[in-house]
Amino acid sequence: MTGSIQKKINQKNLLSVNIFMPDDDLLKKFATFSIPIRKKLINNIEENQKLTQLRDWLLPMLMNEQVGVESK
Repeated sequence: MTGSIQKKINQKNLLSVNIFMPDDDLLKKFATFSIPIRKKLINNIEENQKLTQLRDWLLPMLMNEQVGVESK
């Protein structure tokens, strides 16, 4: 690679990089394992966004005593 502080990327440098690809069977196993985790992650992110919106809506009303919290 060339460059003094940060390495310069050019076609020659990229062509010299070895990339190893797993076989299709291993890729399928990984997908089977990782897709449910990814779906759960996306679901958690969406739920957190909804909860944040609910908090941002309720907090000012609590502060202004427009709504209250009951304890049992």
